[in-house]
Amino acid sequence: MLKHLLPLLTALSLLTAGCQFFGAGKQDDSPDSNTTTKTEKQATTQQATGPLPPQQTYDLQQNTEQGIVMRLSKITFTEDTIIADLAVTNGTKQVIGLNCYDDMFVSDDLGNTYRIVEPPDNPKISIDPRATLQGQFVFIGRLAPRTRFLNLVTNDRINYEYRLPCPEIKFVNIPIKR
Repeated sequence: MLKHLLPLLTALSLLTAGCQFFGAGKQDDSPDSNTTTKTEKQATTQQATGPLPPQQTYDLQQNTEQGIVMRLSKITFTEDTIIADLAVTNGTKQVIGLNCYDDMFVSDDLGNTYRIVEPPDNPKISIDPRATLQGQFVFIGRLAPRTRFLNLVTNDRINYEYRLPCPEIKFVNIPIKR
């Protein structure tokens, strides 16, 4: 029973950590005599930075030689985050981590890097043997306006002696449709 709850709790922690982190610094948008209205602020922001792309749907999969499978089904863009819907199956006999060296991230074709919001109860994003972790992975930052492609990377600074517990998995040149 506990093995079935761990992936669900991890996924919920990812989503909750992202929401709590970005909600803490939110400012009051109520208009007064010295400020513009919320609609005017939004219009100014959109003109200055360009519109965000719509939600992107994918059917992408990466398989490692060790038996780990990562599937990417969707990417959503908000003013403060990039959210990737992922399912990762650990087909090995040991626990793996997707963020072993604090190096799970999204990067774009313009050279920008968007770091993951680590869940407080699972910062290395560990997955038990023969289990699947499915959820929304939240990355910090608004997508740069002229981005055409994204890369999603786990364990970029891999140490080859410890390859299996910290697999390097990459989705490269994920197209962004506008």
